[in-house]
Amino acid sequence: MILGQLSAVVQLLYAGQPVDYAKFAFLLDGKPFVPLAKAQAFYAFSNLDNGKHLLDVISVDHFFQDQQLSFSVPLAVNSAANSTTNSAATLAQSIIVCTLEPSVLYPYPETSSLIRGKVSLADGKPLAGVKIKASYQTTRAQSKQVSTCSANFARYNGRYALALQGQLPPQVAVTLEYERQGYTTVKKQIQMQSGSMQLVDIEMH
Repeated sequence: MILGQLSAVVQLLYAGQPVDYAKFAFLLDGKPFVPLAKAQAFYAFSNLDNGKHLLDVISVDHFFQDQQLSFSVPLAVNSAANSTTNSAATLAQSIIVCTLEPSVLYPYPETSSLIRGKVSLADGKPLAGVKIKASYQTTRAQSKQVSTCSANFARYNGRYALALQGQLPPQVAVTLEYERQGYTTVKKQIQMQSGSMQLVDIEMH
């Protein structure tokens, strides 16, 4: 495959690691675009017009939440770069990192401390796009926070999954907060066992 003029390189990361085990599709300025996929979850975009671009990163298998990012061509590079540096090396200094967030279908290990549930309205209708935040402390009393959003696809509409990170005590107290514009914020306190899965369904108004 002839790449042509390299315009941008995007790397997909989760928890600081390349995501090379999931399938993605891309919309560039609202239109399907197929970049050149490389190792370590790098995607090369070539022959783009100069100016601002909007990129939608779509998780085909729904392991991750879809992301949207913007960038400009030509990319900004380190001003200290030598003017004689070739274009590929210069572009490498401006790799666009897209940090992914897991979705309700992410394949968490069985040993994860996992909170699953569904966000609904009073009439039972699922509510997507709710930001869910979990606050807790590790065994060293270090404050931690993880977040996600309720899903908006197929039968998983309104469902969510949150995995607690870090070394946890056998029993951990978690403060859950559910927030979406136009609805009353809901807070809930739970106790859960480390390494277990707990169901927490919420109704919002």
